[in-house]
Amino acid sequence: MKTNKLCGKCRQPVEKETKLDYPYYCPHCDENLYEFETVQEATRKVIRREIYSAEEAAHSVELYAFMQENGFCDVYDFFQSDPDILRIKNSEVSFTEVDINENTTFVIYNDSEYQATESEIKTMLQRFYSDNFKYYFTKSDCSWSVFRRLVNGIAYRGGKGYHYAIWEHKD
Repeated sequence: MKTNKLCGKCRQPVEKETKLDYPYYCPHCDENLYEFETVQEATRKVIRREIYSAEEAAHSVELYAFMQENGFCDVYDFFQSDPDILRIKNSEVSFTEVDINENTTFVIYNDSEYQATESEIKTMLQRFYSDNFKYYFTKSDCSWSVFRRLVNGIAYRGGKGYHYAIWEHKD
């Protein structure tokens, strides 16, 4: 049975689970989900999404106000829980989503290896967050060994659940 929810990992529609003690099932991930592992379809309709390096984000007045209101002291506090991971040119860049309000999301990345340019990182993230991201990415097996073999890809959980969806970039 269809719902108005999306899987928090793969962003595909979920169904109501009818056999097991879970409220939802994602046929794309082949995984049962709790409520907190899903998002409302309407919440994915972000009007504005900004992609910033951690250094750029630290200078955002809008983000600073959000941090003050919500008890964050530093931009790097957003990376304390398991962030999502962009694999680009065989190096890894952590990134996370911060919902400033219902219409604005900041995607903040932290590149400590400096193997890719800022432009390459932002392009890859823009493609991932585009409406036609499946044009650029293919879902892979959800395993860290698969992810580590990718030259370019994304391990994504969107701040939800415990398992990452692995998306390989179509180079």
